[in-house]
Amino acid sequence: TPLGSVPVMKIDGDTYCQSMALARYASKLAGFYPEDPLEALKVDQALDTMNEISSKAPRSKDEEEFKKLRKEFQDTTLTKYAEFLEDLIKKNGG
Repeated sequence: TPLGSVPVMKIDGDTYCQSMALARYASKLAGFYPEDPLEALKVDQALDTMNEISSKAPRSKDEEEFKKLRKEFQDTTLTKYAEFLEDLIKKNGG
């Protein structure tokens, strides 16, 4: 794999990586990705927000510390991001 991790996709002998890039590519092929630039921006904003949540998720090998970090994450960061996504969904007819 190009960066030593998955997912990867091979197309015509070339290998591609990065999950969000692959998701956008597949969505475009399937007709699920908007052609309108503003609508695409809305989709990208939501996808990148989800990716950012994942990157901010707490990690610890110590179980007790992890529980504490997870609770703090849930009460602050996750709540903020969830409210943001919920607002996006409502603004866009969901």
